[in-house]
Amino acid sequence: MDEIRKKLRQVLDDYPDEAFNRLATLVQPVNLPKNASLFAPGDSCRQAFILVSGKARVEVIAENGREVILYRVKPGQTCLMTTACLTSDASYSAHGITETEVEAVILTKAEFLALLGRCPVFRNFILGSYGSRFAEFMTFVEDMLLQRVDVRLAKYLLQHRDENDMIKQTHQQIATELGSAREVISRVLKEFERKGFVVLRRGRIEVANAGKLAGLV
Repeated sequence: MDEIRKKLRQVLDDYPDEAFNRLATLVQPVNLPKNASLFAPGDSCRQAFILVSGKARVEVIAENGREVILYRVKPGQTCLMTTACLTSDASYSAHGITETEVEAVILTKAEFLALLGRCPVFRNFILGSYGSRFAEFMTFVEDMLLQRVDVRLAKYLLQHRDENDMIKQTHQQIATELGSAREVISRVLKEFERKGFVVLRRGRIEVANAGKLAGLV
C-alpha cells in the first residue's frame, strides 16, 4: 500500500495534503493485467477507481462486431462513464478494458458518494476530471460526425508517427481508433499511397510526405 500511495501522491500532485491523507485511508489498491475487463454493458456500478499507472480504454461494440473506442483513462484520471453511473444509479453501457498492466485505487460507491458530498477538494477533482473527459469525448464525437474520413486519418497519421515517420498499426486498429470501418480506412490509405503521401507496408504505414498530409488537415 505504501508504494501505490506514493504513486497516487505523484499523479495527484496538486491535491492538498489533508484531503489526500483522508482519501488515502479509504482507497484500496488493485493490480490488473493487460486486457482485463473493468466493466461490461449491463453491469451495475459498485465502485470508483483512479488510475495510478497504466492505461485503460472504454469502447462500444456494434451488432456487426465493429469496435469504437470512446476514450481512454490514464494515470490520475477517473472514468467518465463510471462517474456518471455512480451518480445516477445507471448501469454501464460500454466495455472498460485495460490496455496495459494497471495499478489503481478503488473506492466503494458509498465512500465515493460520501466524499463527493462532504469534501470540496474531492468534489472539485471529480467534477474537473469529468468535465475534461467529457470535453475530449465531445471533440471525438464532433470529429467523427463532421470531419471527412480522409481529414481525420491524415491528422491521426501525423499525430501517431514515430521518429522514423512510421505508424506501427494495422488498418483495423486505426479504424477502431477513428470509429470507422477497416474497408474505408484501407481505401483511403490506398488513395494516400497513390498520391505519394504514405507507403503501405505489412503491419505498418510510413509517412512519405508529411507536408501533403498536413495540407488536408
